[in-house]
Amino acid sequence: MSYIRTVCGDIAPEELGYTTMHEHTISNPRVLQTILLKSMPDMMKGATAFEGGADIGREKERREREGISGEAPELSIQGVINGMGLPRSNPARKLSDIDFYVNEMKAFREVGGQALVDCSPMPTGASLKVIRELSEKSGVKIISCAGYYTKASIKKKYFKKGEGYLQERVEQYLENGDGSCDARPGFVKCAISVVENEQICPQEHMAVRACAKAAKKYGTALHIHTAFPIRKPLVLDLARELKDEIGIDPTKVVFCHMDGFNIGFGNLVAQINHEGYEIDLPLQLARMGFNIGMDTWGGKPGDDKGNSMEWEPRKKLLIEMFDRGYGDHITLGHDFMSKGGGVQNGGFGCTMFPQMLREMVAEGRLDEAAVHTLTIETPARIMRIER
Repeated sequence: MSYIRTVCGDIAPEELGYTTMHEHTISNPRVLQTILLKSMPDMMKGATAFEGGADIGREKERREREGISGEAPELSIQGVINGMGLPRSNPARKLSDIDFYVNEMKAFREVGGQALVDCSPMPTGASLKVIRELSEKSGVKIISCAGYYTKASIKKKYFKKGEGYLQERVEQYLENGDGSCDARPGFVKCAISVVENEQICPQEHMAVRACAKAAKKYGTALHIHTAFPIRKPLVLDLARELKDEIGIDPTKVVFCHMDGFNIGFGNLVAQINHEGYEIDLPLQLARMGFNIGMDTWGGKPGDDKGNSMEWEPRKKLLIEMFDRGYGDHITLGHDFMSKGGGVQNGGFGCTMFPQMLREMVAEGRLDEAAVHTLTIETPARIMRIER
């Protein structure tokens, strides 16, 4: 039997429709801000702890010297935090969380959107009851997740109990939900973001293994958040471990933020090519059967010039992946994670890549079949549960 589990119940894969694969509905900005601040010391240690780890600071000089297009990344946690909220002058501040995000979902529907994958594992997201209410009021199908985020967001006592305990917690959540209602999550999410001794830190490595085993057992998709200062060799080592040792089906795994090479905090590999993007890592993962998340299409409100410089390398990466025969390994999303990036604040919310795809079709850079693959076929393939 094959089905997709939304917060409003199970549906057939063909019912999913036009989907954005990486967003965050009704996330708690204070929790996110706390996690970001708590994560900074570990992240900065990892930035200089091994060969190639300190290249962010030298990247602007290198690009200028070699004539590489695209702006050099910058690491600004405070900039991320400042952009999460709404200005006092914004009338949307008077709306409840539900009403605000219903408006955002309606904007997504206006550009063709039908379904959304919510990548907020507890404690960064809302309860399943609240997310279900959002889905019911907006008419957008929402798939929520079980799992863990970064090291800083997981209680130390969980790590002390070991990998088996972490896996058991994920499985219980998949089976029973969070107790707020009878809704249950439809996939598993985890993260790699901290480097220790030139490796993914033991805690996040443990959590990823636990999540992978739970996803394999229950037949769900597995999404893996990747972030600075994780580097290419560590991603590939993990991919091989997941496929060869744990035995998870790579076609059910998404390595998130593989397009985050120009945007600072999400930067994975600063050593990009002269076209402004890095193709080797996405290609290697796709050849192994994994999926590539191009899911950072969201932008800063009022920053059209800056975003346009970042979007063009992404478009080129997307086109090259299709040209190489791996277009069906790509997922799209915005990583919309707070009110500050919403359309009601002059941002794009969940509307950017649908508009961008239309433009690329009009320009002859993609065809309608490619858009259908990216937005309908691939999401349904990855998110379906087979038990």
